[in-house]
Formats: sequence, C-alpha cells, structure tokens
Amino acid sequence: MIEIKGLQKLFNSGKQRVTALDDIDLKIEKGEFLLIKGPSGCGKSTLLFCMGGLLKPTAGAVRIAGEELYSLSDRELRKYRSEKAGFVFQSYYLLPYLTVAENIALQKKTLGAEISSEVVIEIAQGLHIDHRLNHKPGELSIGERQRVSLARVLMVNPDIMLADEPTGNLDPENAAEVLRYLHEYQQKGGTVVMVTHGAEADAFATRQITMKDGKIV
Repeated sequence: MIEIKGLQKLFNSGKQRVTALDDIDLKIEKGEFLLIKGPSGCGKSTLLFCMGGLLKPTAGAVRIAGEELYSLSDRELRKYRSEKAGFVFQSYYLLPYLTVAENIALQKKTLGAEISSEVVIEIAQGLHIDHRLNHKPGELSIGERQRVSLARVLMVNPDIMLADEPTGNLDPENAAEVLRYLHEYQQKGGTVVMVTHGAEADAFATRQITMKDGKIV
C-alpha cells in the first residue's frame, strides 16, 4: 500500500546541509501496525511527514496504492491529507473556541461533507467522551483531548493513520486507551504507522523498524 524508494530529505541549518533521511526504502502493507523507533533526531517524524504529504522529500518516491504522492497537484495533495491520511500528534491541535462535538466534526466539515450528529455521538461513545460533547477543550483532561483528536480523524475514516508520539504526554492508563483504539482501527482493516520512543505499543505492532542517523538500521 505504501512504497518508499530512495527517499532523501535535506535541510539547511545555517551554512550546513543536514541529512534527515538518507536513501530510505520501505514497504508497508495494508492492515499493518508499524512502529518506527529510534533516538531523537534520527528522522522518524520526518519520514512520517513525508508519508503524510506534509513534507516534500528532496529526492526519492512515496507511492500510495501505486500513485506517486508528490506528483499530485496541490489540490490533490490536500485531498489526500484530508481524506486518505489521518494524523494523530502529540499535540492535539483542537480549536479552543469550539465544543468537543464541533472539533470532532471539523475535518469532515471542511471537506463539505454532510455531518451526522448520530455518527459524532457513536464515535464519541466508543472513545468514552460522549459526556464531554458540549465542553470546550480547556475543560478536558489531557487524555480526553487526545481522544477528541483521535475521534476527529475517525470521523473521516482514513485509509492510513499516521501517529507521531500520540501517547507522549499521556499517563499509562490513557496511553493504553489510545493504543487500544488505534489497534481496533487496524483490526478493521486500517493501516497504522506510529512513531514512538517507548515500548507501550509493542504488543499491538505487526512490525517494528529502528532508525539511526536518517537510515533504517
């Protein structure tokens, strides 16, 4: 489903040229739960952002279901990010002036899709935040905020879930909850690619890779 060939990403840092990704080859099959591990600065998040259409590589190819991602037009790339790839970050990116229900519906609403309140409630119930639908993000616990960000992605029902340290700010109980939901999504046929430092997701993973200095080792 995801095929990466010869991927490179270079950044300018002052007068230096920094290699964030160094000739990465990787295949990810539909329905996998892949963990990407490695020390800080090894290129994990850069690789994830390239898969998600958020960061154009310097060289190489990212193919999603056989289609070259970075040959798409800007409009097509936005459509991919909105509909096909779901993002769950360590920071939740919730709009503070919207209710939980409005935040959950937001991404789908921006696509011009009809929003079903019943579906919002059903997803919120599955994540145990249905009692918070009329609350604002500032009234939620950290764990609840992460579950709202996950619910927002699940509303779109993407093909791929890209998670960048989604449990990094959570206590063990809430981290286990978020991982359980990602696992349920994968068990229903979704593909999960998760960047993490820890071992809490090991039990759910179908495969792990480790990165160092921009390479898969």
